[in-house]
Amino acid sequence: MTQQAPVTRQLTSQPTTTTAAPSGQNLDCLPRVAPLTPKASLTRALGDLFAGFTLPCRAIRLIRRDRALFQKTMRMSLVALFSLAALFVALIFAADALIDTLWPASARWYAAAAQSLLKIAGFLALFFVGANALPPLLLVPLTDPLSIAVERALGLNPPGDESLSRMFRETWRGLANMATRVVVFLFGHAVLLPLHLIPGLGGLIWSACAWTWSAFWIALSNLDIPMARHLYSFEHAFELMRRRKCLLFGFGAAIALIQWLPILNAAFVPLAIVSATLLLRGLVAAGDLPGPERLEKARGAPG
Repeated sequence: MTQQAPVTRQLTSQPTTTTAAPSGQNLDCLPRVAPLTPKASLTRALGDLFAGFTLPCRAIRLIRRDRALFQKTMRMSLVALFSLAALFVALIFAADALIDTLWPASARWYAAAAQSLLKIAGFLALFFVGANALPPLLLVPLTDPLSIAVERALGLNPPGDESLSRMFRETWRGLANMATRVVVFLFGHAVLLPLHLIPGLGGLIWSACAWTWSAFWIALSNLDIPMARHLYSFEHAFELMRRRKCLLFGFGAAIALIQWLPILNAAFVPLAIVSATLLLRGLVAAGDLPGPERLEKARGAPG
């Protein structure tokens, strides 16, 4: 029998001491996460918001300093860009063939013009769907090695257990956390839908609230990549969202703004993973999360 690591007590109690920081040469890249105090303050909230929003800048600094991390980041970006280029070329021929099959060419000028417009619309629709699905799917096998490279650049020693059983545990944890996140995400948007009924400003209020909720979800989605690798549960992520709202919102808002960049947003996926790993280690150093080593030790203790 294995014993689950204490979660609620660790997260709900106010930390009085911080976890020892890792020893390395790039620790200035970690976000400055101030330990929580019993009394909330505007200064701390703004500090957390700024620390979360500037995480991509710290990630870029670390990527530029560490050669191995730089190479892995560039490899992922190139995979994303090449996949978009291949998708673009493939759809040029596929969209034409699909429309010609569904709507045979006509000699009438207005029918030919309508068919051309339909080909353009079909190409754009298929490219939009493929651009949001293909690069993330191809980058999945590269995310964990990139997160490990971040921790090594910080002078940490990630768990060296690469056994098949650990791989299955990490995969299962990641899938379980993802399913929970999707349910929570959809539930949140369902709760926000009645805002449309507010006369006049309902649509504007809904848009602002929906974007804010999506920013939280983006932050948790990226943070779950290093968390699942260390076998943190979704309960840890939920407590972080409850206690570090400003920090997670700042991080999610920054990544959401980057994702607005057309086409190039796929190339910035590695930047989000590096930022999320820095955030995780910053939270561990601040005492908001139990260290991965402590989780490993608790799971291996006889119960």
